[in-house]
Amino acid sequence: MSSGRAPSCGDACTLDRRAAVTPRAGGRLAGASAVAVVLAAACSPGSARDSSTLGADQDAWRELVADVRCGAHVTDLMASWGARGRGMPAAPASGHREHVRIPTDRIGQWVLLDVTLEAVPSITRVTGAGGERVTFGEDCGQSLEQVPAPVPVTPRDSDAARGFTDADLSKRLARGAGVVVYVWSPHMPLSVAGYSEIARAAAALGLDVVPLLFAGSDRAFAETESRRGGIPPDGLREVAAVELLFRDAQVHAPTVLVFDAGRVSAALPGYRDADGYRAFLAGFLDAGPGDS
Repeated sequence: MSSGRAPSCGDACTLDRRAAVTPRAGGRLAGASAVAVVLAAACSPGSARDSSTLGADQDAWRELVADVRCGAHVTDLMASWGARGRGMPAAPASGHREHVRIPTDRIGQWVLLDVTLEAVPSITRVTGAGGERVTFGEDCGQSLEQVPAPVPVTPRDSDAARGFTDADLSKRLARGAGVVVYVWSPHMPLSVAGYSEIARAAAALGLDVVPLLFAGSDRAFAETESRRGGIPPDGLREVAAVELLFRDAQVHAPTVLVFDAGRVSAALPGYRDADGYRAFLAGFLDAGPGDS
């Protein structure tokens, strides 16, 4: 568990260059809604690459719906929602239906595709403010259903304790520096100890670290453990961003995600020492857009 070796799951994957991303110079899901399935891990240690790669594969998602019923209608709607990339597999649902989560050209907006070749497809546009599910009938007519927001944020007494939302993520990325998101939990001691390790590794490479609390953690215990681990007060903000949840930021504690120059890494779960984290971060930075 404490090995410094970064698994191959950490290979870089490309994120479309969104308006909120400037190139660098130099949980818990509330409610049993249709979108809850997306918390399944799409990239585990040992897999070759996160399947959300974009860049040259921006339209790869079209292959998923090319041969399904009402494929042209599904394609048109997903394109209007800004779907990008190959998508990431989600947990299977009842009836062996296939689920795929697909990023879009907007941070915090994702598409959940529910389809098999034989079944009537449905697609859901998911955002932090709520979502809408469109189901296609036998004649390809569309029915619309509203779905609840997957990451409602419980109001807190202080800004430091409120959730870290997609808007917060966009603002951090707009600063231009690479960002390392580090999700920790007071209930996972190694994630507390790992903060100082990731902080040293990121500082050596000129990256900013954003520590975030695993949603649903015990608040009082988190405050105590954050002081023990040297985690700053803003590290008590809970994960409340669709972009982070759908990229498996809460698959484990700790989990690391890296955003830099329009790209995002695969999720890296598990404790590493500073050397291990630095190897992972450097590998992502060195890959570059052309190699992702």
